[in-house]
Amino acid sequence: MQNVNVYTKKNSLLIVLLLCCVTMVSCKKFLDADPPKDVVPADHLFNNDANALAAISGVYQDMMISSYPRVANGTLSVYSGLTADEIYSFNQADLEFSTNQLTFQSSSAADYCWQYGYASMYRVNAILQGLQAPNGVSAPTKSQLLGEAYFLRAFIYFQLTNLYGKVPLTEATDYQTNSALPRSEIAVVYDTIIANLKLAEGLLQATYPTSGKVRPNRYTASALLARAYLYRGRYAEAAAKAGEIIGGPYTLVKDLNKVFLKESGEAIWELMPVGNRGVNTFTGNMFVPDTSASSAPKYALNAGLVKAFEAGDKRLDNWTGIKKYNNVNYLYPAKYKVRVGASTVPANAAEYEIVFRLGEQYLIRAEANAQLGNTVPAIADMDSIRSRAGLPLLPAGLDKNALLTAVAQERRIELFSEWGHRWFDLVRTNKADEVLRALKPTWKPTSVLWPIPQYELNTNPAISQNDGYNN
Repeated sequence: MQNVNVYTKKNSLLIVLLLCCVTMVSCKKFLDADPPKDVVPADHLFNNDANALAAISGVYQDMMISSYPRVANGTLSVYSGLTADEIYSFNQADLEFSTNQLTFQSSSAADYCWQYGYASMYRVNAILQGLQAPNGVSAPTKSQLLGEAYFLRAFIYFQLTNLYGKVPLTEATDYQTNSALPRSEIAVVYDTIIANLKLAEGLLQATYPTSGKVRPNRYTASALLARAYLYRGRYAEAAAKAGEIIGGPYTLVKDLNKVFLKESGEAIWELMPVGNRGVNTFTGNMFVPDTSASSAPKYALNAGLVKAFEAGDKRLDNWTGIKKYNNVNYLYPAKYKVRVGASTVPANAAEYEIVFRLGEQYLIRAEANAQLGNTVPAIADMDSIRSRAGLPLLPAGLDKNALLTAVAQERRIELFSEWGHRWFDLVRTNKADEVLRALKPTWKPTSVLWPIPQYELNTNPAISQNDGYNN
């Protein structure tokens, strides 16, 4: 990997504490230089619970900083929405995404997602290394933090492999080792994801370690595991795992305008905002336009997505907003309502970035059961989502193909503008070429993967470029 955010020593690992308290209110950068003053030797960092908790809190802090696009701060809701068929941008800088003409030479969100994904991975690996060495962390805290770190490793790899395909697998903190790793096959990456999630499930508790849901519990690992099983075609396991979560402590929120509040009973894992700019979520800050009549919205829904809503669907009224610009009404994603809030204290924000929620688990189980031919329970799960949206129940007796078509449609509507679901769905079901070729004159079949950044190609001779991106 690129030598970003890495500092190692022969006999002791040095880790920068990005955060010195669990409340996540400030940060400092990792440096590629001599150890700065806020570097703590590993034997001190893990000599008690408080320091170890500060280290893991620093990872969440770093993941959520909204200064640059990252795989874990809501970026994918925007940029994968552009590369799919969900939204379009009023900003020329986003044209390479909306036209699927990314290049390996550009310095764009595609580069940042790779760069900061692996920067976060380094920190996670450093924490795992420190926790597994002899230390002064208590057994319960060590179990929780190991579980969180294994989960975070899986989460980052899941995002990276669904954007770039084959990616390097690193578990080390040694720069020379990491900088020469080849890309692993997608199947191998998923084996790693699933193995880490199983480890996380075995270590995490069903309860949350915080008063909110801002750090993972066992159900968080299970939620990603259910998704990973679905993506790999392991349908019986996907249905069973989603069923565990559906039978857990979560409920579908009936009021659609309360689904994305931080107190949502549907939220399985959410990320707390950081900084003091009054920004609740990256997604809300990007999608919700300012109120000035003279300014265009940043992003608007594609006409095809708007037409895909069935008549009477409450999600169209509650999860979209209208911005009038030049006497034209534009619809924009409005699952999150707050662009910039009055509060500058992150803990007081009304909305947190929801990463996993119960609605997706119903759709995972529905799709998995449909693939298995279990149409009756699949229809029942679909009806749970549809009835909340004010839609009629599905007709009984749908065959497998008709039901899978209905599931794909429901996923498109229920999960729009969330974490790249639509883009990932089009790619994993081999529908991207069929759907996007008809909409985008510049579309190429090889656009299903983002390009590997140029700096990675320059520094790592073992890395190859994705097809369709000449270097």
